[in-house]
Amino acid sequence: MIADILVWLLIILISVLAGRDDWRRMQIPNEHSLVLLLIFPLAAYSEACVTLIPGLIAGGLTLFVGLLLYIARVMGGGDVKFMSAMALYMGLEVGLRYVLTMLLAGGILALLALYLRRHPERIPAIMPPESWLGRLRQDRGAPLPYGLAIGFAAIVTYGYALSKYYFFYL
Repeated sequence: MIADILVWLLIILISVLAGRDDWRRMQIPNEHSLVLLLIFPLAAYSEACVTLIPGLIAGGLTLFVGLLLYIARVMGGGDVKFMSAMALYMGLEVGLRYVLTMLLAGGILALLALYLRRHPERIPAIMPPESWLGRLRQDRGAPLPYGLAIGFAAIVTYGYALSKYYFFYL
């Protein structure tokens, strides 16, 4: 149980850092995905909530679909790597819930972007020009910082998996 909580705290930390970087610079550093990738085998062998083979399958499927989205220029490369690294921890059992939560959070982010594109005067002028809101203020076609949605979905979904696993066995 302690290992699962430590993994969840790692997911929260990496999600917050990746979301911050994506918000500020519209870029998710490779280090975030690399840390998740390197810790995954340890997490898979420590407790039952993260499993090796289903995690690898979920991560591989997510990477494949993400690469297709990258080729179609729908998603950035950092988003694809981050999303696939997080999918390792979700596995097949809660992988669909992860994707649906990510789509819902991304939809809310898109609605916010649509609103701000129509009302750029609502964006504070003090926003740094390299941040998402700064770019949105200058360029109405600025892309979404989807790392926020990916991180949010990972935190919520892994927390759900933990609660389901441990409350089931109580």
